[in-house]
Amino acid sequence: MSTGLITIDNAAFSAALARFVATSKKSSIELMRQQARLLFVEVANVTPPAGGKTGATLKGKAAEKAGQLAIVRDYHQLYGMPGRAYGDIQAKSQRAADAFWSHHKQGRDRQAGQIVKSVLGKSFVPFDGGKAARGFLGKKRRKEALFYISNPAALQEHVRTLQEHVWFLASGWGHALRQLGARLPYGIDKHAAAPGFLRVSITEQAIEIAMVNDVRYARQIKQFQAQIAFAMKVREGALTRRYEAWLAALAKRGLKSS
Repeated sequence: MSTGLITIDNAAFSAALARFVATSKKSSIELMRQQARLLFVEVANVTPPAGGKTGATLKGKAAEKAGQLAIVRDYHQLYGMPGRAYGDIQAKSQRAADAFWSHHKQGRDRQAGQIVKSVLGKSFVPFDGGKAARGFLGKKRRKEALFYISNPAALQEHVRTLQEHVWFLASGWGHALRQLGARLPYGIDKHAAAPGFLRVSITEQAIEIAMVNDVRYARQIKQFQAQIAFAMKVREGALTRRYEAWLAALAKRGLKSS
């Protein structure tokens, strides 16, 4: 189980929730489950590949397509295909580029790699499964390849596998949402094995309902913390509007709120 936590300042949301609970006739546990379900669905709706930049509403199949294209972009900007190596060498020497291509097409990748190294100062090697690129993925776009690969089919297969798992992180919310009886947003049910759970604690002092996404790389996702904070802001706004409507109703009846 992951021990990495994303910390969000939830004071404003908690205050709005407390006001809502105090002004409702329903039981506290019923209200907490209801609001937990609504908040957690909102969080799932902004979990990559959904969400995009903070406040964006990219969801469903549009988010899926964007996430899959991002994988292609990230890997192809880091790993240069043989054709890209040829073009980069050609910009410096047509003769060297032709020699490189001849060696590569005839399976002499060691000799082709020597040309890449001498002209471009980089490696021409079999695809490493993405190991060397993990620290670069998702960051500012690079103008140059990290290195060039001699077997592009392996890269393409790796990219296809990653694209099939584009909803894995978001699916980490699935177990908790099912336990709360929520309608699952598109993509959340793609990977039932994605780790996560619901934790409910009820004492005389407090009611706690926690949704845990235990996908190991969740904390490493860029802007994930901001996306969750945005989801809480959305629900805070909804609760505040409910409270203001309650105050307005009281005013119409000529009553004063305590």
